[in-house]
Formats: sequence, C-alpha cells, structure tokens
Amino acid sequence: MAALLLTGSVFAQKTAMLKLSAPSTLEQKALDWFQDNSLGDVITLDQLESDDFTPANYNVLWVMVDRTNMAVGDSNLPDGLKLKAQKVLKNYVEQGGNLLLTNHATQLAVSIGRCPYAPGIYGSGNGDANPDEWGIQPVIGNVEGQIYDYTTHPIYNGLESNDAYGHPTFALIGDGHKFDHNCMWDLNLVDYGLTENPNKVADFEDKTNAVVLGTWQHVVDYCCAGIVEFMPTTTYKGTVLACGLAAFDWGQCDYNGNFKAFAKNMLDYLKSMTTGIVSETLKVNIEKPAGIYNLQGQCVDEGYKGITIVNGKKVKH
Repeated sequence: MAALLLTGSVFAQKTAMLKLSAPSTLEQKALDWFQDNSLGDVITLDQLESDDFTPANYNVLWVMVDRTNMAVGDSNLPDGLKLKAQKVLKNYVEQGGNLLLTNHATQLAVSIGRCPYAPGIYGSGNGDANPDEWGIQPVIGNVEGQIYDYTTHPIYNGLESNDAYGHPTFALIGDGHKFDHNCMWDLNLVDYGLTENPNKVADFEDKTNAVVLGTWQHVVDYCCAGIVEFMPTTTYKGTVLACGLAAFDWGQCDYNGNFKAFAKNMLDYLKSMTTGIVSETLKVNIEKPAGIYNLQGQCVDEGYKGITIVNGKKVKH
C-alpha cells in the first residue's frame, strides 16, 4: 500500500521583496543588495494587492521595516502595513506563501494572526557608537534544563562562529554605530503567561507551533526569542520566519561575511519549502515505519531534539 508524498513545490520558486513608499536608509540598503544580487523581484504596495501576487507566482516574500523613532505596535508600521497584512498577507500565508519578516516587520506575525504575542523587546532610537561584537546565539538554554541546539540549521549554513562570549556565536556586526533596533519576543513578559514547566521556550513553541532558532549572542537561558520559525498549521500552510535581532543591522552589513550570507540563507530556506502540492511521481510505502531525518538529511532516532522530516513533513521534537 502506498501514499502520495508531499514533495517540492510545482509553484514558481520565485522570491519577492516589498518596497515601501519611502524606504528608510537601512531598508534601501537591503533592497539594493537584493536587487544587485538578482535574488528576486522587488514589488510595490500596489503590486502586493494585485492578482499577480499569489504563492503560485511568488512562494517567498520578504518584508523589512527598520525605522528610527517609530513607536512600538503594528498599528504604527508605515504605509498602513497592518491593514495590508490583514487583507493580503494573511491570505497569502494561508494559501502556502512563505514570509520573511525582519527588523520591525516581525510585528506582522501578530497582524496576520499567526502569533498571539506582540514582540515585547523593542527599540527604534538613533543608536550610538558601541565597540562590541553582536550576533546570534543558536543554542537555546545552554546552561539550564533542556538544550535546543540549532547550530546546524540551514539558516546558519556556512557562517563562521567564534567564542567572544564564552560560547560559540555567529557574529553579524562589530565596533561602530549600532541602531539597537530589536523587535523580538520577551518570553518573561507576564502578559504572555508562559509557564516555567518545562521552560518558557517550550511553552511558547507549543502554543504557537513555532521553533525558536536564535537569541541574543550573550543569552544562555530561555528569556527571549530573536529568530522564530512559525511552522505551517492546518490554517496557515506557509512558513513565517521572523528575525527581530538588533544584530541584523544593515548599517553594518559589510562587517563580515556572515551578515549577507545569513540574509541569503533565510531566503533560500523559505524558498526550499514545500507548498502542499502533491507529486504524482514520488510515493512512499506507508506499511513500513517512516524514517526520521534532520534538516541536513541525516537519519536520526526518536530522541533527536529539533526539527525533523518524517514522510516529507516537518515535525518538531
């Protein structure tokens, strides 16, 4: 007895980046890099609401907002993005489109109803000089309880690590001006109501069908979530990847090779996602137990902690 296996999308594997009506300097730097490297199409707000913007035409959309002196809350995002997200992006993800939300745009995960918790760590000041190296800690809870190690996750492919904080991190920016524009989840907020048992990361993940892939470079506990993958659900067939770390600061995008490699990795990861389209050519035998594989294609056992692929579908352990 056999069953059809969900495999790679038959949709056009095209990526788009949204251009706002008056991009900030930081947003324009990212747009220029996206265009200069021919990573996809830049689309306008009008195109976002056209009939051409569908998962069939674009299976990945990158929305970046990074503004100084902008008040917290999705209602304060420019160009009425909250309403456009509710009108267009919600439907897009429900139909299988994948979103990359970076910087202040992580708030759109709330706008589309994919996450009930608004980012509680927020900054939009003018920034200042700072000599430290900032980056990503891909190991969650590495000094207490359950450890979640995403060092080998595809979004970190090829990044160089160092031990500037006493443990391996992926540095993105260094000595110089930093805007310190965080827009990420504070798991200790009372309003979230997360439990300590087994830990707040696990509770956040369970309640949102998400995986916390990264946090501040110096953090070794469960306090906050800077990079979150909101995985597909029965309602939302697409993936939402949100990066709200201040270290993702396009003012220092040339600090080292990690920065732009990380940006491209996130886009490539979403571009590789399946859409739920069934392949008529590949089948699996469901009479035998399915193998369990990690995201690097290696067979693992049931005790593996992290994201696995079982019968062509992503499962979080």
